[in-house]
Amino acid sequence: MSSKKVVCGFPKGKLNNPHYEGSKNKAGPSIIDVAIWNEFGTQNIPRRDFMGMATKAWQQYFSAMVEQYKPDIISGNLDIDMFLKLMGEAGAEFISRAIIKLRIPPNAKSTIRQKGGRSNPLVDTGDLSKAPTYEIRKKAK
Repeated sequence: MSSKKVVCGFPKGKLNNPHYEGSKNKAGPSIIDVAIWNEFGTQNIPRRDFMGMATKAWQQYFSAMVEQYKPDIISGNLDIDMFLKLMGEAGAEFISRAIIKLRIPPNAKSTIRQKGGRSNPLVDTGDLSKAPTYEIRKKAK
């Protein structure tokens, strides 16, 4: 059993661009803030469960990959760190796709106008969809 795990999303300290470029304030909200506000909603932003959407898809993928690679991992032909790296890359990609694919709830008409007619709720500058990453961590004892 491995003493490591992979986490996907927006790990603190792992983001290339921690601030949201769409902000009028250069020290505006962080990407993590924007992700949290959209995932859980706020008083003014409806909940848009992109992480839940990505997690469901990734869990199915992960289960299939475990079955596919189990013999190689057990025999030592595939290092567990490499497997976790592959799963982390896939997890980050599933989150990016969910951000791009999500369409409900739709943006308000005023938001669509602010975004120059673009109606994808979670895509404005593209920063959020480019930000998901992963990290391999030690499991807590």
